[in-house]
Amino acid sequence: MAYQRFWKVAQRYRRRYRRQLRWVGVSAGGAVLVALATWGWLQTQGPVRPRLAATVGVSVSGHLQMRFGQELAGQPRAQLQPVAAGVWQPTRGLLGLTGLTFVPTAPLLADQTYTVRLSGLRRLATGAPVPAQTLRFVTEAPPAVAGFSLAPGAVNVPVRPNFTLRLGAANHGLIKPKLSLEPAVPFTAVASNDTSFSWQPAADLTQGTTYRVMVDDTSPSARPNHRRLIDQTFRTVAEPTISNATTGGYFYPGSTITVAFAQDMRPDPAPLSFAMPGSGSWTNAATYVFKPNGLSPGASYSYRLVKGALSAAGGVVMADQTFQISTPGHVVVADHSPGGSGVGLNATVRFSFDQPVDHASAESHFAISPAVPGGFSWSGNMLVFTPNQNYDYQTTYTASLAAGVASVYGLPTTQVYTTQFTTALQTIYLNVPTYRQAYALSCESAALRMALAYRGVAVSDFDVLQRLNYNPRPRDTAGNNWDNPYTMFVGDVTGVQNSTGYGVYAGPIAAAAQSFGRPASAYSSISASFISARLHSGEPVIIWGYNTVARPDSWNTPDGVVQAWVGEHTRVVAGVVGSVDAPAGFYVNDPATGGQYYWTTSQLLANLNVLGGLSNQAVVVD
Repeated sequence: MAYQRFWKVAQRYRRRYRRQLRWVGVSAGGAVLVALATWGWLQTQGPVRPRLAATVGVSVSGHLQMRFGQELAGQPRAQLQPVAAGVWQPTRGLLGLTGLTFVPTAPLLADQTYTVRLSGLRRLATGAPVPAQTLRFVTEAPPAVAGFSLAPGAVNVPVRPNFTLRLGAANHGLIKPKLSLEPAVPFTAVASNDTSFSWQPAADLTQGTTYRVMVDDTSPSARPNHRRLIDQTFRTVAEPTISNATTGGYFYPGSTITVAFAQDMRPDPAPLSFAMPGSGSWTNAATYVFKPNGLSPGASYSYRLVKGALSAAGGVVMADQTFQISTPGHVVVADHSPGGSGVGLNATVRFSFDQPVDHASAESHFAISPAVPGGFSWSGNMLVFTPNQNYDYQTTYTASLAAGVASVYGLPTTQVYTTQFTTALQTIYLNVPTYRQAYALSCESAALRMALAYRGVAVSDFDVLQRLNYNPRPRDTAGNNWDNPYTMFVGDVTGVQNSTGYGVYAGPIAAAAQSFGRPASAYSSISASFISARLHSGEPVIIWGYNTVARPDSWNTPDGVVQAWVGEHTRVVAGVVGSVDAPAGFYVNDPATGGQYYWTTSQLLANLNVLGGLSNQAVVVD
């Protein structure tokens, strides 16, 4: 069988080279035929070793050539992994197949290891199958990124930047970069070649904004997980801003306008425009000082940051910004004191002006009523009047500044300014001791005991009681008969009020005080001013009123019917707040508790006059 195949191969060579054989003759042709047959036999019997023309750096779009090393027969099948689109074309020799060529219809993946599994071949002479074989190759790698026009985290980037990507080696079309930004901005490619690619935004970027710039490889051969070439952020240059500027009123002659920028500025074109006479200069790249001259009082002037002004970093002012100054106008009193009530007797009067004024002019326009002698001093723009003597208690004063106070830089006042205050109330407080009554109904005795102690006479409740014709007996409820409080203590001092005991009125208490060697008088229908006058004279006042409740009561005495009240109680007034004629309140010693409390004038009168002239009684111990 092998011989027959060999003979067929020899015949094939003979037919192919028939002319050559005729030329050299029959004997020579036979020799050639033998040589060719021998050579063909050798070509089909060696080991099959397929080889690729290249195994490293294989072009992603070029032809992939495979050589078998001898001529073979059969139907070759070449399977490429990863799968790639393309066509395998056979290569033929004199007798059979010598190789295969892969022609891709789409680029292979870059920097990828591929395997080719070759099968379906047979030996040409014997027809024996050639074992399947696997070959490997690696496609060419894309060039590395050599540089990008922006460093990661770059700041002060112009709003119309050029972005350039540079590759470190020849590209051969392996990388097709595409640039994008977040926030999104449209871009156009401005230049590119095999190793350098440039883009420019179609519109200005937003100033003072952080962007994310990304460059992706969009070539078909790019690995899906290696498409991102650049991913970093940058911040555009900020719009120039003013961090501090002179504005507002009270701009005095000789003052300067200082404008401080948040960034260094380009002086040309001029970033500031002044609508006023004067001149200015840069003290440094971020500070401009302007000195106006010839400004009028009571007028407003403006200056502005000009649209289009540039910072040194390239930021641009997007819109005009206007600032204003004003020179001093008419003088105004911004504040004054004191005011209200309870002001101290030596309080100073103060008028604060909104601008510097002529001191002599302000002092000459000052007045206070009622008149008080005093002197002037100044604290900045504040006039201070200090009285040379105390004000009167509980008196309302009015301090004023007439119109026409002259300004140093501006215009004079146009109105009268006043402040009104009332001085503090005078407090008269007598050091009258407080005693708690010794018995249930000895409030009158305890009250007299306090008044006598203030005068230096020490007695007890019982001592006083013995001077009050004390003869306790219960009330005759059947006939409603009892004793007379106008002449003696009625009932039992330890009893129950208006039942087994009652008390005594002002007359017997005054007589008891006299019996201890002190002048004393009893009064009725007294007023608040009466009590205040006595206290201002150093005399405590014993008063009658009620405790807890008050309602009328009466009974029969040998002297006639006596008017009384349930809740009868006696206290000592030891102090007063306010003037003689207009007291505000009183300090009251209460023997029921042994303590002291403050009553307003209305509270004291309400207790004193609970039953009109009956309850309205008092004793003054001199």
